[in-house]
Amino acid sequence: FFSSRRRHTRFKCDWSSDVCSSDLGGHERAAVAWLAEAGFAAFAPDYFAPLGLRPLVADDRDLVQKLLAGDGDRIRGVLARSLDCLLSLPRVAPGQAGVVGFSLGGGFAFDLATHPRVRAIVPWYSTDLALAARPGGPTRAQAMSQMRASALILAGETDSLFRVDQSLHENLLRAGKSSAFVSYPGVGHGWDQPASQIYTYSASATDDGRNRTSSFLRSILR
Repeated sequence: FFSSRRRHTRFKCDWSSDVCSSDLGGHERAAVAWLAEAGFAAFAPDYFAPLGLRPLVADDRDLVQKLLAGDGDRIRGVLARSLDCLLSLPRVAPGQAGVVGFSLGGGFAFDLATHPRVRAIVPWYSTDLALAARPGGPTRAQAMSQMRASALILAGETDSLFRVDQSLHENLLRAGKSSAFVSYPGVGHGWDQPASQIYTYSASATDDGRNRTSSFLRSILR
């Protein structure tokens, strides 16, 4: 947990032992740190742990296999309890939550957009609603119709791993939802990870994405 006071506070919700973790990697910690620097209270839940995976060693194939095996609902449970935990803190305004999700986390950000206390989501180089869907669950169209939060979708134009294209944004608008879409030319997946040996870092896309994210959240979470 990082707050705008620039202090890292360790805490544990007694009723949710699988929410808080110290096993998050540098990317997750950097994300909540810059959000805190921007003036937000930020909390990065570890939804890898309930699946028996670690963020630094889990590959996308493992995650997708786990999701297809039915673990997506367990992740949703962790994220929902994390949200409740964050909103229970005295320094956090109730009903003023935003969700910033990266890659697979961006797919689950769309799920959390249906939560009554989530007012804004910002998926970065994310999956779409279809990957986060589950057998017997709502269809993509049904999930979009249930969205309450405004969306700012940030995508890499050359992302070959997970790519939400402009059609999702257009479908959200047709469904009467609030959505904005930004595509970065020549940028692939994981563009904000300078230490990655897999993805190509883009300083310009990272700076622009952070500025857009902060401005978007401030405009809604007032």
